[in-house]
Formats: sequence, C-alpha cells, structure tokens
Amino acid sequence: MLLAVSCGGSDSCLNNMTFVDLRQVPVTEKTSQHIELEYLSSPNICVVDTLLVGYNVKPIDNGFFSVYDLERQERLGSFCPQGRGIREVIAFMLLRQIDRNQAGELVADLYAYNNNSLLTWNITKSLAANKTVYDKIVPVDWKQCYNSVCRYNFRVNDDLKILHVPTSMSETNRFSPMHYSLYSIAENRELKSIRILEKPLISKTPHYSTEMLSYTEDCLKPDKTKIAFGMTYAPVFGIVDIVSGAVDVFSLDRSFRFSDLMNGNTPVWHFKNLQADDNRIYALYHGDFEPRTGKARQHDKSMVYVFDWQGCLKERLMLDHEVYCIALDSANSCLYGVDPGSETLYKYRL
Repeated sequence: MLLAVSCGGSDSCLNNMTFVDLRQVPVTEKTSQHIELEYLSSPNICVVDTLLVGYNVKPIDNGFFSVYDLERQERLGSFCPQGRGIREVIAFMLLRQIDRNQAGELVADLYAYNNNSLLTWNITKSLAANKTVYDKIVPVDWKQCYNSVCRYNFRVNDDLKILHVPTSMSETNRFSPMHYSLYSIAENRELKSIRILEKPLISKTPHYSTEMLSYTEDCLKPDKTKIAFGMTYAPVFGIVDIVSGAVDVFSLDRSFRFSDLMNGNTPVWHFKNLQADDNRIYALYHGDFEPRTGKARQHDKSMVYVFDWQGCLKERLMLDHEVYCIALDSANSCLYGVDPGSETLYKYRL
C-alpha cells in the first residue's frame, strides 16, 4: 500500500492519515540523573549494553566517533579516523544503528558519501585492539544510482541494507519524493522500493521547499521488519512495513497542510530524533506549540511521544532538560538525552 498524499498541491489527501488526539494521553514528567562525560559534544548518540557511541562534532584524536563506558563514566577511545589517507574518511553520515554480526560482535555500517563507500566498523574488535577495525570496506555508487546522497542506512545483515533516499528535483520543479530502498550489496542493486508519496509533486518554489518533505528522523525495529519515521518539518509520523510495503501515516495536527511546505512558507521544526525497541517507539518532538493542544513549548524541557508499532500513542514524557537527541537502552529501561553544547548526559528511568 502506498500513501497518496501527492495531490498536486491540494490537501484532500490528508483524508488518508489517522489523526492522533494528544489530549487523550496525560503527560508524565521525568527527572534526570546527570552523567558527566569528557568531550561529549554530540548531535547523535547510540547506546547498547553499557556502551555509548557518540558522533564527534569536531573529531577527537582525529576520530569521528567516541566510545564511552557508562558504568565507569569514562571515554574508552575515539575511532574512525578523518583524512584522505588509507582507511581514512572525509565525512560520514550520522550513525543511526548499532547491530550485532553473526559472531555476536557490535558492528555499525558507516556510509562515507564523499568516498562512495560503506565501511563496517567492528566496535568490539576496535575496543579490544584500541584502534579502528573495519571488517569490510565496500564501494557503493548510491549517489549515481539515486541521483542523491542517501541520508540514512540501516543494516539488515551483511548484505541487505535499508536506505533513506531523499527527493530528486527536476528542472521543471517536479520532484520524486523520498522513499526507502531495500538494497543488496552483493548484487549492487535495489531489490524493493517503498515510496511514502505515490507520485511526483509540482512545487511553486525552488527546491528549498520541496526538500522539506525529504527530511525525516528514522529508526528501525530491532527485528528489522519495520521503520518508523517522524517528519522534521511536519507534525507527521509514520510506520513502514518493510516486508509487505504497507505505510501507515499519522498526523498530530489536523490544521497542518502539506501545501504550507510546497508554497515555500517558513518551516517549523517538529520531530528531532526517534528510537525504538520491539514494543515502543520514542519520538523526540520539538515544535514551538504542541500540536492540537495549543500549549507553548517549554524551551528548557523536551517532549517525547511514545507510540506502539501500530501507531497508537501510549505516553507523553516531559523531560526536565531540553535535549537535541535521545538514545534508548531497552535492556536497562533507560532513555538518555544529550545537548551538543554540554558534556552532560541526562539519564531517565522508564
């Protein structure tokens, strides 16, 4: 099933969305425990077991990523060197997933778009050797294949990847909306494409406004059967079934119109970050006004909407600090938040 919200600029397609009434779920306030971590200044963190992996805004010890031991509250090292030399990379896309390989080792697939390569970083081996260990470095031509830089990639296994492919713009202001691609590294081709918008849209403005529909924050269900997304510039949340291709989309604001983006109106930031376990999706929300309630956002706090994998809103969590991104530790029932301007990690019990 494809969600047809591409109505040539009209908003009649909103009838295909399910509206979520936030007022039906009370707000639960959460108080944090503060953890000070040296050099932590990251817009992107992942937590697994007792380890935190953070993307360094400015490479530390020439490494793009730092790994911390949360029990001992210390930095274990920085990895994935920056540069133009052998086994060095100019830039990575942000890390969205840490997985385990068949040997049970922690690994992450890192997309180096300037180098046109996919690097499988073995975190377990890197910590043991105290140096960066890449299991594989595979050339990929995703920019040529999709005429765009893929914003995220998720690992299904050593071969299969799920790519977030942004919009591509034509000279006539027609563009093909973002979609998800199931891609085989071994066969070097797309196996399946799942589009969130069914057909090309026509914009009245340059591609600045059309890009707004490309920006989403995504997370992969641990069993790797579904993706959840929250739109950065729209109060819209969705769940994509990778197996069946079904797409279910939910709006947090009945007054929202996609034409506001298509006509070049000033965008408002909505979803900032998503995390998930097998039962729940944790969506960090930013909007200046909470959809439908009309309550002004408290700029010293953050709201997290908790959905199940059917799209039902289960909780609204008010964090006692404003955070830029979150990380879920499902094994210990904790949620972590971080502000890139601080070395403080905020820990919340769920």
